[in-house]
Amino acid sequence: MTSRPAALAALRIARRDAWRHKARSVLVVAMVALPVLALTGADVLARTMQLSPAQRLDREIGQASVAFQPLGGRVQQEVDATLGAQTTDSSVSFDTSAYRALLARTEARLPAGSRVVPTVTTNGPVSAGDRLVDADFDGLDLRDPLTRGMADPVSGRAPTTASEVAISPSLAARLAVRVGGQVTLGGTRRTVVGEYRDPAHWSSEGVYALPSALPRSPDLSSTYLVATSDPVTWSQVQAFNAMGVAVTSRYAVEHPPRRTDYPLQGSDHAELIGIATVAVGLAVLEVVLLAGAAFAVGARRQRRDLALISAGGGDARQVRSVVLAGGLVLGLVGAVLGVAGGVVAARLLLPIEERLADKLGGPFDVRPLELLAVGVLGVLTGLLASVLPARSAAREDVVAALTGRRGTVTTARRVPVAGLSMAFLGFVIAAYAAHPPARFTLILVGAVLSELGFVVCSPAIVGLAGRFARFAPLAPRLALRDAARHRGRTGPAVAAIMAAVAGSIAVSTYIVSEVASERANYVPQARIGQPVMYVGDGSPAQVRHNLAAATAIARSDLGASTVVPLPTSTCNGSGRIQCAFLTSVTDPAFHAETPSTVAVGDANLLARLAGRSDPQAVAALRASTVVVFDPGWTNHGTATLSIEAQGPSSSSDRDQQLPAYAVDVGNTSAATGAIISPALARQLHLTVDHNAYIVVTPRVPTQAQQDRADAALQPTAANRVPPASLTIERGYHPRRWNYGLLALAAAAGIVTLGATGIATGLSVVESRSDLTTLSAVGSSPRTRRLLVANQAGTVALLGTLVGVVSGLVPAYGILRSRAGFPFVLPWETIGVVVVGVPLLAMLATSVFLTTRSTLPRRAT
Repeated sequence: MTSRPAALAALRIARRDAWRHKARSVLVVAMVALPVLALTGADVLARTMQLSPAQRLDREIGQASVAFQPLGGRVQQEVDATLGAQTTDSSVSFDTSAYRALLARTEARLPAGSRVVPTVTTNGPVSAGDRLVDADFDGLDLRDPLTRGMADPVSGRAPTTASEVAISPSLAARLAVRVGGQVTLGGTRRTVVGEYRDPAHWSSEGVYALPSALPRSPDLSSTYLVATSDPVTWSQVQAFNAMGVAVTSRYAVEHPPRRTDYPLQGSDHAELIGIATVAVGLAVLEVVLLAGAAFAVGARRQRRDLALISAGGGDARQVRSVVLAGGLVLGLVGAVLGVAGGVVAARLLLPIEERLADKLGGPFDVRPLELLAVGVLGVLTGLLASVLPARSAAREDVVAALTGRRGTVTTARRVPVAGLSMAFLGFVIAAYAAHPPARFTLILVGAVLSELGFVVCSPAIVGLAGRFARFAPLAPRLALRDAARHRGRTGPAVAAIMAAVAGSIAVSTYIVSEVASERANYVPQARIGQPVMYVGDGSPAQVRHNLAAATAIARSDLGASTVVPLPTSTCNGSGRIQCAFLTSVTDPAFHAETPSTVAVGDANLLARLAGRSDPQAVAALRASTVVVFDPGWTNHGTATLSIEAQGPSSSSDRDQQLPAYAVDVGNTSAATGAIISPALARQLHLTVDHNAYIVVTPRVPTQAQQDRADAALQPTAANRVPPASLTIERGYHPRRWNYGLLALAAAAGIVTLGATGIATGLSVVESRSDLTTLSAVGSSPRTRRLLVANQAGTVALLGTLVGVVSGLVPAYGILRSRAGFPFVLPWETIGVVVVGVPLLAMLATSVFLTTRSTLPRRAT
């Protein structure tokens, strides 16, 4: 028999065997298709959410060919810079004579026949009823074709007059106003005629109006959209830059020059490529392990058929070719179904992804070549995964296979020793490679080596678990002993679940550690939940009036019981003033970006700032010691006060070293960095400002209460100066996740649950003969169902425990490679995986798998 007929015969045998054992084939195909589906869905979602330069331009400058912004000076910008990303050595204020002259020169240099549409942006308060919110104001004519793409309509229509506005859905929900209602901005009531949403930031709270309808403010900026007949090249952009104008040219972005003066940071680019390399490499390994487990179990189910081939004269090579052909057939089917299912899943999950990413994706982006690569990867890994089962099947004892004997149930000691050595060596390699400069290829090698080491240990781990069977009740005892007795079946299933869980744990660890890093770097401006009110300046009578009005508003809208003065040493006002700030010390472990304000008060104010009474701190305050609210501000028991002076006869600034006592308030922080006594303030000749007040409330005010108070604190016709402003420190809130991480997390979760169910299903299906034996000796259906559930739970629990440890290795390597990133264990995810996945596997197996058995007919 030549090689080609032999290959065709092997494929024919594999196809018929797959069709004859449909249930087993479906499970094997599902095991191959599941990771392919996850990779396909993640690829399509990531490509859909990854906007092209032209799509990003549509959101920044609409359908305009060019957008320019007069800044003044000499502007420097990148080729693909969006508006606002430029730098200049000087600037001109909006709507001044210099600004108008620069605008006229710019318009004169545009191509003939250009049409210019102005847009303005600013921010400010907008109110409705008793609620007030600080919102972003966008002045643009949404009816103009040039603005299409800058805001997406949700309901209603675009504003057509100065008395009409459109608002974002987030702002509408916060103000409790809908289309047809009214809002107030700039002291003028406007009618809401529509709801529009920023496609790049869905949750933004914005107001859309005609450019002439927005109130003028010092921070207002204007951008001009231009429709040109001729393109504006990069050399023309640089000429505009020399004039002091920042320009975004669609042609220059889509046709960038070969070399720019401001390239992307190479280190950041290399880091992204390195992390992506580790992620893709681990994904490929996961596919191989999942498919390998499926084919290992499938090959065991073919023991008798393969033994018949050997008994009929087939050699080891032909037996291997049959198993490999089975891997090719089932791998091809699984890859095709996985790719098709991934595209469908991505389309269904796209709205959820957009909502979580807080932005609109681009057109549904299916890239055939990338999906073909994923499909080929599935086929190749399916074929590769069948190599070891094929070699094992070729070495199978023919007589033992035909008679149904189980073979060996022990694992040589050298196997777990080798596996643990591989796992430990992989961790050492990953940890070494994580130290800057990070070597991501070595991190991948270490992670793969560690995971393969755990795979090698899987049969030994199953055997070790069987030693505890005698301490368990009947059903778990039978399940543990069955798993230990059939390690060739249970070991691959444990490895498959381990591979899936490792991906979930790695992604979760990265996300949790990133949140921990952001939380650690967040600096609260006051004690968490503590309202602080700042009363406006003016004459003494005006200040007293503002304080009385603000106090009444705090009592009525916030439920305040009292208002405590918060005197601080700040350089506000005119004349001869001397103030003090707390500055960072020489301790390298403490980094303060800005100086901190110093309060001046007694023990009552100290307790309000610290949130508790501290007798030692009170004694230190009375002894003219600086009481700080973060030990980092101290250095060997001293604190540094930076004394600044202003006025015609002021002396030069100086630093004053003073004894200090630290009250550690932890993450709750305080409204000021330190407090000193009035006596020490007089001794240092400090000016004390009395415009801040702590509002004492029985509970943390809600956002709705704060909005009502902000609305009441706005200027009135009788008093154009607001009586006060209010801030409430609400602590750190995690930002919305990167859509790539979301796609990876979702894919890892789906693969984990799916692989657990399929691997346990394959393991249970192969134990049908044991259920038949139990039925023959008189066991009840309930006992058999409990046995099946405990078999699934045993496999899932062992796989999740090993997967948790395995998944921490790549996560540790990647996190340690990023400077300043902590390594935080995702305890919630670990708890859900270790407890929830086995319970879910037990429940699903006991519900969906039948335990009915038919006794085989005896030969007569």
